[in-house]
Amino acid sequence: MSKKLGLWTVLFVVGLFTVLFRMELSRYISDLTSLLAAGCILAVIAGAGLLMELYRSRS
Repeated sequence: MSKKLGLWTVLFVVGLFTVLFRMELSRYISDLTSLLAAGCILAVIAGAGLLMELYRSRS
């Protein structure tokens, strides 16, 4: 596994965990809406990067 692929995977997982477990994180971060938005944006961008990296490695 390349370093870029590992980085995209970690960012994707962090984004998904931010979206899924936002209620538990709300004790530490007060704005729940921005936490959800940041998690969604991070998951979408990291997922796209992960797919592009996998596509680039195939061709």
